[in-house]
Amino acid sequence: PYLWNVAAGYLETLNGNFKQADKNFNEAEDKMPKSPLAVSQVRLLRLVNNLSKIDQLNPENEKTILADLSWLYLELPKKPIDNFRYENAVAWSQNYLASLYRSQKNIVMTEIFNHESNFYDNEKQLLDMKAFLSKQNKTEIEKIGASIYSIKLADINYFQAVKATFQNKIPEAIAFMKQSDKLQNTVFYGNPFLGNIKDCHDCDHQAPQKKKYTMLDFLTIIQKLQDNVAKQNDVYSNSGILGNAFYNITHFGNGRLFYEGNIAGEGSTPDYFRDPIRDMITNCSLAKAYYQKAFAAAKNNEQKAKTQYMIAKCERNDYYNKKYYSLNLSTWDI
Repeated sequence: PYLWNVAAGYLETLNGNFKQADKNFNEAEDKMPKSPLAVSQVRLLRLVNNLSKIDQLNPENEKTILADLSWLYLELPKKPIDNFRYENAVAWSQNYLASLYRSQKNIVMTEIFNHESNFYDNEKQLLDMKAFLSKQNKTEIEKIGASIYSIKLADINYFQAVKATFQNKIPEAIAFMKQSDKLQNTVFYGNPFLGNIKDCHDCDHQAPQKKKYTMLDFLTIIQKLQDNVAKQNDVYSNSGILGNAFYNITHFGNGRLFYEGNIAGEGSTPDYFRDPIRDMITNCSLAKAYYQKAFAAAKNNEQKAKTQYMIAKCERNDYYNKKYYSLNLSTWDI
């Protein structure tokens, strides 16, 4: 009788007969064994029924699902029950909540329960999410959503630091990086200030290094180098190192780790990234501009040859950008 009532209640939920489903679940509870599996199964199906009743969220109907959502999202993963399958209910409930918030024009909560990879390409949405995650007086359902959301405030600040760096807004980048929690202490695999004839990030990672650089170290040194260039102190060397730094954080350099993260994504070729990120990480124009500064300040043919070679690397990469990457092709497709 217990199993029949559980099954009947579930079918009534799917058919939109929510009151009848409640009756079936009540009967099931009266006759069910008090095992963790049976109790949890009925509780889960009650949640599905209660959530399905809601066509517009408000403080009153939120109360009917809060405890069960917290149980489903936060408690069960820590204390799993043998043979209890709840993963589909997690995905379904989050999609259902996202659809409700979408219909109510709540873009932030829609994203909270259904992450879209391009959400942070919109600056207003990014700032709205930062404001939400920073908010102290969240409602109970907002607290639950924030606790399960895969993107944290540190991730957003880090992403802003990366974008500001590619825009050559280094003071802004440093400020954002300092708010990125432990991410600012991530260490480059290779020396991001080296410029070699051959691009080989694996080789640079394996090369002996006297010093390891964190992401914050990297930005702080860039700012010092730029200050030196502004003061006309050894413009050739400082500009050349700046060219190397901005080159290495592109897809073609040894510091790809810099732009990879929960928001930008990661991958071995530009094809892995959505268009705005791909365009950012394959653009060597900033590196080229500093190599050109170095060339203008070169004092001998050796220095001029070196900087011209580095400029040529940037131009070669631009050729690939226009020929292949902008068409979402890789050299493997040729």
